[in-house]
Amino acid sequence: NGHFYSPSIRAVLDSATAAATAAPATELTLRELDVVRLYAQGFQLTEIANKLGRSVSTISSQKTVAMRKLSVQTNTDLIRYAYENGLI
Repeated sequence: NGHFYSPSIRAVLDSATAAATAAPATELTLRELDVVRLYAQGFQLTEIANKLGRSVSTISSQKTVAMRKLSVQTNTDLIRYAYENGLI
């Protein structure tokens, strides 16, 4: 676009763009949504597994699939998405 932005400003802009283009949470199954909500509230995968009566590997898989569906790359992005979209 012909503009120069510092690396830190570019990172903020890129993050905002990624968040704006993220898929809606309605694409998640109820089980994936449960995992995202609990993870964003600060629970560890083992705690989520115990709470929901599922294996840790199932919880991990559901979190990974949810992240893919929401087009988020990092755990921080997932937590930010949950916060910005009223999931927590």
